[in-house]
Amino acid sequence: ARWGGEEAARVAREEADRLAHDLEGRSRRTHEEHERATSELTATYDGLLREREAEYSRRLSEESYRAMQSEASVAGLQRRCEELQHAARDSKTAADERDQRAAEARVAEVNSESKDLLSMRQRLLDEYEDKCAELV
Repeated sequence: ARWGGEEAARVAREEADRLAHDLEGRSRRTHEEHERATSELTATYDGLLREREAEYSRRLSEESYRAMQSEASVAGLQRRCEELQHAARDSKTAADERDQRAAEARVAEVNSESKDLLSMRQRLLDEYEDKCAELV
């Protein structure tokens, strides 16, 4: 019976050792799987992060380019606006000068007509006085 108890204890120890060894193996494999999954997730996350950063950088570059184009367009439009304002001022000045010359010419024409009418009036008065003098 003693040998039987020792044999049972030995079998129990071997079984316990085998179970401990299996448990240790499972634990190691689980740990390795966890490490591998963590590594894969980290790599995936890093890849996604790099993609997002690249996309953000690309969009930022595009928007910066558009902003520069818009600024150049605005500057061009401002120059064109200034040119048009200058041309409008020049046109107004030329029109004002033309109107002034036309008004001065009309005044000169009216003055000339007035002188002609005054001369005609004087001639008619002189003729009238001469006829009146003849009648008297």
